Amino acid sequence: MTASRPEIGDYLALMRLYGGRRIHALEVEDVTLLFEQTLRLLARASPFNDTLPPPFHEDARRHVAGDAALRERLADNEIRQFFLSDLYDYIHLMQLRAERAENGF
Repeated sequence: MTASRPEIGDYLALMRLYGGRRIHALEVEDVTLLFEQTLRLLARASPFNDTLPPPFHEDARRHVAGDAALRERLADNEIRQFFLSDLYDYIHLMQLRAERAENGF
């Protein structure tokens, strides 16, 4: 893992630890852990993070910085699941697109 400058593989590896796409099936405690770990990655500056839609890394930076209103909104487990699911889908699509480009498709 490239902890100081997150890359796509860091997110995929983290999400695989929690079952990948099955975020909706996780226990609340696991969603909380995955969410917090993911936000820490998103809050770091990296060329990969800069390719993500701004709401992902902007919300992560605000959350990590302690923005009370955002932290309250993101405290809901369902909101966290949607956030993680959207991020996972986006990253997975980026990975598939990169693999297809490498294979000439």
